[in-house]
Amino acid sequence: MSEPARDTEPAPGGISGFEIEQEIARGGMATVYLANQLSLDRKVALKTLHAFNDPTHKTRFLNESRIIGSLNHRNVITIYDVGVEGGCVYLAMEYLDGGDLASKIEKGPIDCCEALEIAAAVGDCLASVHQQGVVHRDVKPANVLFHGDGTPILTDFGIATDVRIDAKLTACGTTIGSPCYISPEQAGGHPTDGRTDIYSLGVVLYEMLVGRPPFQEDSAVETMAAHLSTPPPRLPDHLSACQPLLNRMLAKDARDRFASAADMVEAVRDLQILVAGEAANPRAAATRPLMALVSDTFAGLRRVAEGFWRTTKEIPNVAAVVALLVLVPLGLSAFDWLMEPEEVTKSLRLAEQAVDDERFFQPRSNSALYHYRKVLTLDPGNDDAADGLHEIAETYADRAEDDLLNRQFSSAKHHVDNGLRAEPGNRRLLELQEDTRSLRSLPEKVVRGIKSIFD
Repeated sequence: MSEPARDTEPAPGGISGFEIEQEIARGGMATVYLANQLSLDRKVALKTLHAFNDPTHKTRFLNESRIIGSLNHRNVITIYDVGVEGGCVYLAMEYLDGGDLASKIEKGPIDCCEALEIAAAVGDCLASVHQQGVVHRDVKPANVLFHGDGTPILTDFGIATDVRIDAKLTACGTTIGSPCYISPEQAGGHPTDGRTDIYSLGVVLYEMLVGRPPFQEDSAVETMAAHLSTPPPRLPDHLSACQPLLNRMLAKDARDRFASAADMVEAVRDLQILVAGEAANPRAAATRPLMALVSDTFAGLRRVAEGFWRTTKEIPNVAAVVALLVLVPLGLSAFDWLMEPEEVTKSLRLAEQAVDDERFFQPRSNSALYHYRKVLTLDPGNDDAADGLHEIAETYADRAEDDLLNRQFSSAKHHVDNGLRAEPGNRRLLELQEDTRSLRSLPEKVVRGIKSIFD
């Protein structure tokens, strides 16, 4: 028998230790407030459960706390506190002031390079989450928030499944998720795994690029039916380079998708290099049709030359054709080679200026990270770009060390994560990452007998 409905909204006096400032979001099961955690004088997002008459609602809410607490990734929301007071079930998380992806998309399609960067960051997060035995099952723009510096953070694990411990929390065959982003197996009430999140992220990527989801019918039922059987619409011609990636992410049969989120991220990174290269050298992209025409012409000339040789045996004419076939491509390649250093020099200059202005990661298309990566796309062995990224990483390592000395563990984690964006293999940052994991097990992170989220 279900429990009677309980009012779990915060009491007029609020929740001990928190000063509620304003409501910032409201959903079917919970409300999120902007609050101040008095003990540490910091802004937090305080999530409280609505009235519930089913004990599984409370179980799900606390399950979200446990799942988030068990995860450790730079793109997963950080949890500070969880508890029950006066019948109110609450969860305190880091407050992110950079808005959400849904609001960003409302302003119009997102630049391809930026959309791929967001997809790669969320995908890398999902790869880590899946490795730890968790499937999110509700990846959508509203659940991707941003730090002030633009770092995307995955939130709302309220319907996530922990396949290690909690696989029975959601009854088999129950359809859960948001209709516009639901996977075919979710729509059909079938079991889910990490490939479900890959599909949903594919829907999000399509929406970032085009400005609307690929499937958005008049009703939730029709939308879910479209996920089951309707092929995704084609991308506009200028985004055609992304089509093979999306085709695989949005495959109706999970077996036709990427086997893992890590494999998907690798494909996204490869595509980023291609797209960034075209952005850095638009002439190459613009001349691709011409090059294809030239290639076809050369093939035709070769066939003519071969036929001419067989019938007339006139070597000088064949030699002239062969010279044409060899020298023209060499001339075009030489032109590309002459143009490339100019782009490299320009991008290095822009990167150095961005460093001087401390525009390390924002704005995305005019940041030091963007320009240094562009240089490495054009010239993979460029020492100046590699050194520049190393300097950014070391800057954030310095900041993280200062934060650790002052016991500002959340800020230290944020700086470590940013530094690793610039140089993922930086040894000093990797050591600091381990330090933050161990130091965050201090008593202030242990609440109401619940194991520290950073263990």
